[in-house]
Formats: sequence, C-alpha cells, structure tokens
Amino acid sequence: MATLQDFSLIKTYIEKFKKDYQLESAAKSFPYFCLDSILGLQPDEIEEALTEGGMDRGIDAIYIDESSSAAVVHIFNFKHTDKYDKLKNNFPSNEVDKILTIIKQILDSDKNLKKQVNSKLFEKVNNIWNIFENQNPHFVIYLCSNFENNLVQAECERFEREISRYNNFQV
Repeated sequence: MATLQDFSLIKTYIEKFKKDYQLESAAKSFPYFCLDSILGLQPDEIEEALTEGGMDRGIDAIYIDESSSAAVVHIFNFKHTDKYDKLKNNFPSNEVDKILTIIKQILDSDKNLKKQVNSKLFEKVNNIWNIFENQNPHFVIYLCSNFENNLVQAECERFEREISRYNNFQV
C-alpha cells in the first residue's frame, strides 16, 4: 500500500527532472523519470524515445536497443497523477485496447498507420519494420504509472493473453 511518503519520494524525483530539463509539468517529467529509472537513458535518448502527444495511440515512448545481437523494442505507456488521493486508481483499462490495436497493426505491417499516428511514432514504427527485414526483434511493453493499482485483474489477464499470441513479447 502506497503511503504519503512513497508518493512524496516519487514526486521529488519527478520535480527534479522537471527542474533539470525545464519541463513544463510533472506529467511531462514522469516519462523522463521512468525512462531514466528503467532503461538508464540519457536526456537526449529520452527525447528521441518520446512519441506521446496527439495521435500516439497509447504509445508514449519507444526505445529501440540494437546494442546486442537481437534488437529489443521497448514500448511505453505512461499514466501519472499529481494528487495523492488518486493513487488508489487503477491503470486505465482503455489503454489495453489502444496498445493491442497498434501492436497488431505494426506486426501486420499496416501502411495505413502513417495516416493514423503522429510523425514521431510513425518514424519508430518504420524503424521496427526495417529491423524485421533482418531479424525478429524482442518486444517489451511497459505500463508505467504512479498509481498504487495495476490494471483491474480481468483486463490484466486479457492483455497478457492477447500479447502471448505473439512471439518474443513480454509485458
């Protein structure tokens, strides 16, 4: 169970990123905190990974790691609250359908994506398609939030079941 102290600790880190990188809000700082904490990315790598904004289809960042023999595609969805009383909320279930739909379109090489997503996200999708020309990459999907609760159980099970249909995917 998250305490006010836990909330304050995360908030302190987020505020530090906000100040250090002159970001306009805690919501804009949260992805920096997550990408730094999870992948150890540098600020320029974080900027390059971010795809959030209009027409992001639930994909807020994609980082492609090609440093090893098999490329790893890290896909992120971020949800943040700056109100302690909202920590009890679950991760929004509607994000599951958005992510599942775009994953299917990526793996189907759906060229209509160019008209359906923002240019930064499409650039990442195009990079993924290029990787598939030479290898079968591994995918890791991250649902990142400062909420205390994950997806509701049924949605979590559905998400994992649907993703397990694909090879080389991990949630």
